[in-house]
Amino acid sequence: MRKLVAACVLVVVAFTFTACGNDEAVSTVGTETAAAAHDLAHDIPSELVDRVNEDVVEDMEIISSVTVDTASFSLAMTGEALTDMNRMAADDLAAGKYRKRDYRDVSVLINGYISPVVEARVEFDDYGYYVDVSTGEALESPSGERKTFAMALVEEDGQWKIKGIYSPTGTETASPLAQ
Repeated sequence: MRKLVAACVLVVVAFTFTACGNDEAVSTVGTETAAAAHDLAHDIPSELVDRVNEDVVEDMEIISSVTVDTASFSLAMTGEALTDMNRMAADDLAAGKYRKRDYRDVSVLINGYISPVVEARVEFDDYGYYVDVSTGEALESPSGERKTFAMALVEEDGQWKIKGIYSPTGTETASPLAQ
């Protein structure tokens, strides 16, 4: 069974990376995304697509609002994503800085759904930068770089939360569904 799931995941991941260069493959919130959303067997209901899209955008807004006090991360994340973000924030604070996150033009493409996990490709313009904790001064200028990540999402307390954040380059775990 694991080999079958792994093979299916590879197909989904291959489709995802093939679509990376295709502007039509990326859907923004508020546009028709149901046609692009498939699980490994059938179409995902459009209501689910809409809820996931709205919740991911809200999750990114919550994450953007976090600076030194990371308690709000738990409103948007769970599992390894929450653990990793808290660890990175603690490491930054230990180094005398924190990340001021500013994610703009967030777009979501659902790549797959194997209950209870939704796999999505999330793109955004990253205007975040580091701030010196003691002075409050910016340590760098925002780049506005367009970033893309594969994310695993699970529904928790009626909200789709980010469970895992993965590299779309294949240098790390490429598919949340492989977890």
